[in-house]
Amino acid sequence: MVAAATLPWLQSPNIRLPTDPPETLDILSFEVASTMSRLISLNSFLSENEFTRLRNGPLRSRGVRYLNSEDEFHLLSLACCEKLDELDSAAFTVSRLGRRCSDPGLRCRSYDYEDLKQGIVVARDRVEFYSKQGNGSKIFRKMEKYVSATTQLHAGLESLAEMEASERKFQMLKLKLEPSKFITNNGCIDGQRIAAQRKQIKRCRETSLWNVTFDKSVRLMAEAIRVIFIRMCKLFGPFVSFLPCLARSSDLGLKSKPKNAQLYASGPIQKSSIPSTPPRFYSQELSSNTWRANPGEETRQRLPITPPSTAGGSGLALRLAEIIVLAERYLHFTTSIDDEARSAMYEMLPESLRAAVKRKLERQWNREEIGGSACQVALAEGWREAAGKILEWLAPMAHDTVKWQADRQLERQMAVDLDGRAKGSVLLVQTLHYSDTEKTEAAIVEVLVALSCVYRYEDLRFRRD
Repeated sequence: MVAAATLPWLQSPNIRLPTDPPETLDILSFEVASTMSRLISLNSFLSENEFTRLRNGPLRSRGVRYLNSEDEFHLLSLACCEKLDELDSAAFTVSRLGRRCSDPGLRCRSYDYEDLKQGIVVARDRVEFYSKQGNGSKIFRKMEKYVSATTQLHAGLESLAEMEASERKFQMLKLKLEPSKFITNNGCIDGQRIAAQRKQIKRCRETSLWNVTFDKSVRLMAEAIRVIFIRMCKLFGPFVSFLPCLARSSDLGLKSKPKNAQLYASGPIQKSSIPSTPPRFYSQELSSNTWRANPGEETRQRLPITPPSTAGGSGLALRLAEIIVLAERYLHFTTSIDDEARSAMYEMLPESLRAAVKRKLERQWNREEIGGSACQVALAEGWREAAGKILEWLAPMAHDTVKWQADRQLERQMAVDLDGRAKGSVLLVQTLHYSDTEKTEAAIVEVLVALSCVYRYEDLRFRRD
């Protein structure tokens, strides 16, 4: 009988095979920092103070209520859709980065967000914990430190690139000219500065996201997304029909949304009952509600489709806003505007506005011919006052429209947004995007006719004097 012996070439089951170290973010640290910065901005927006300011400020302004809607539930649903769209974009980035994780659980099952959107939650204690303001702040403080360090790294790399480019130009110039002309040690000084800058960058990489693993960054951002969505459900849940009921909102003192409220939704998201199994975190590409089947192709949360009767649906929001801003500027001019400026403003008007202004001016001139010069003076002064009152509520929406468009343009142009420069404080619901085109154009016509009356009277008075 042969005694059993352990063969030396067979590895013991207790011996672990060598594994590669977890992969770090490296150059992707700037994209991750941009996503973290976006999540930090969303978390700041979802504070109770900001939510109260939104309800009592912009959503109750005269312009928003007259041109967009008087229904507060509808306005809040539009604001929620916009922020949910931003959160969807961040969740897509987290899902894509999850494929690079070394942890199989993170690589195959990115932290879900779809299950949360459908109300599939087991850890109710965590939901109640995160729904309270201030809880979960440790996550965002950690992200703020990472973003700050990564911002310093980004600035340091840009400074190093400028130094190296300057040094290369210096060396090329040195080769072309006589060596006797370079008696100073500028080159040595530049070399020392470059070496010191490289050491500084090395230290920044150690504290920034550059050396953070995919596992750690994905886990941190996924938890932040969970916190943000729970906070969103608590604040907007009483008003928005498509959000699941994840947390109680009785401590907010808010009214519940009416059961028959017809609100815009980002899609027919069905509320699911709470399962008895732990929540699963599917990869975002597997869900057909928000993500396409093609990996890497993003489909962001859809905002409500604006009908053609709105300024945004007809593509006139920015154009009308620029006309309003220009009219406000001309109204406050102390001197009359020249014919060239008037012609330029007239060219900005859509055909419908041109026809409406022409008709109203013709009627106005006919009245003035009957009333005489005294009537002209009274009408001019009255039109200036009337135009000022209209612009009190119309101009803020125009300025917000221009600012919102500028923020989106800046966001598209910037490859990396670490300091939040592309994150505006203006919501789409505060702009002319959802405004009724007929009402908006009618208000603009009143302002333009007022300008014509004022400047016509001033021209007549100038000629008489």
